[in-house]
Amino acid sequence: MKERVITFWLLFGGTLLATLSVNSFFGLLLTKREPFLAMIAGINSAIYFLGLAEKRSDLRKRYSHLLVGSFFSYVLSIYQVLVLFSIWLGGLLTSTCLLAFDEMNLPLIISGFALSFLFDFAKKQFETNNL
Repeated sequence: MKERVITFWLLFGGTLLATLSVNSFFGLLLTKREPFLAMIAGINSAIYFLGLAEKRSDLRKRYSHLLVGSFFSYVLSIYQVLVLFSIWLGGLLTSTCLLAFDEMNLPLIISGFALSFLFDFAKKQFETNNL
């Protein structure tokens, strides 16, 4: 992957997670207000943005920021799916439906699983030393 492509993915991931962080903090679009989750997503976007601060010639460090940021995005989406699963199981135990559409936080789940493909690609590039 060329340095221009790495810059694009770092900028894309950083702005996407910064937007999701603001969305989760204020509970704007399809989300419930969750300040702690917003803080974690903000830290994850900072990982991407710190990758942009690295030298353009040092591709290994930029790849590592891309790798770690996309891995944390994937972990964050898995966490959100586990939260949904626990809410669903709690509803089964009490025989009520506790799931609501804003509880799902669909933008975070979709973006995390989409960025997981970026993690796999960056990991493959990092392991084969195609830098």
